[in-house]
Amino acid sequence: MEVLRQYNSSSVIVDIDELSLSEQHRLIYTDADTLLEYTAFATSNDEGEASFVLNNHYMTYTGKLNSTIFNSASIQVYDDVIDVVRPYCNISKVQNKLSLSLNSTIEYERVARFIINTITYPFTYQRLEKEFIGNGIGYLPVKQRIQKIYKVYENEELIYDSSKTSSENLMNFEISKDRTAIIESSDDKINRVNYGPLWRDRFISKSFADGYEYVVDADYGWPNIPSDIQEACELLIQDISLNNLRYTTRYIESFDTDDFKIKFAKDFFGGTGNAIVDKILSRYGNYLDPGVL
Repeated sequence: MEVLRQYNSSSVIVDIDELSLSEQHRLIYTDADTLLEYTAFATSNDEGEASFVLNNHYMTYTGKLNSTIFNSASIQVYDDVIDVVRPYCNISKVQNKLSLSLNSTIEYERVARFIINTITYPFTYQRLEKEFIGNGIGYLPVKQRIQKIYKVYENEELIYDSSKTSSENLMNFEISKDRTAIIESSDDKINRVNYGPLWRDRFISKSFADGYEYVVDADYGWPNIPSDIQEACELLIQDISLNNLRYTTRYIESFDTDDFKIKFAKDFFGGTGNAIVDKILSRYGNYLDPGVL
């Protein structure tokens, strides 16, 4: 199931129904990427509905949660994957602007978000430990947008911790200007090597040794949905509400709500059916996502 964290939310709440009546239940959920486990408790009402408040971690980050609910007798009564996602536009704003019902706006946003994700990468935001292999050059490509570095391990040895001073760390790092790589930071000007090892350069210091394993604990993705993506989402919702995408949707072969994927027919020309939206999405491309620990 999908849990939408609204722009004005003060907490992330998961509503579950079809539980036993007026009984305390325990929700155990594990983040599929970080493997961190959390627990939440809630008492169902006389209609078997219960509302669980998720950990505050998900007020900042998105996540896919493997979830199980147990009743007061520790019997499993629910098992599902909960996706904590952010809408790609402000639901309330679009609802008022287009004079739609709340339920319709939520459903249209969901479809618009799926369409956007078939063309570009999902705009998620997660704190993860990711593993990379050094290639003997002066920077470490992460091939995904990186926002903040917390720790860096080299062959399982901690060499950088953001909570420590620069003098306490073995090395210090910063994020490249395009936010797709990690570079060594220094008060001195560094001559970074941007190519593989050559004999003539054997004595030049390389920040990331060839073949070394680096684990980077960092924030990856987008802390906020880009304004132009919000605009694209609003335009798609308008098209959907006016049935302007009826020709595009004819080419959809499958719609997988578990993996959030839409598969278009091979003879489909591509795009969303809205030239302005296509122009916006062309600024973003898919990335190769390295392994997550």
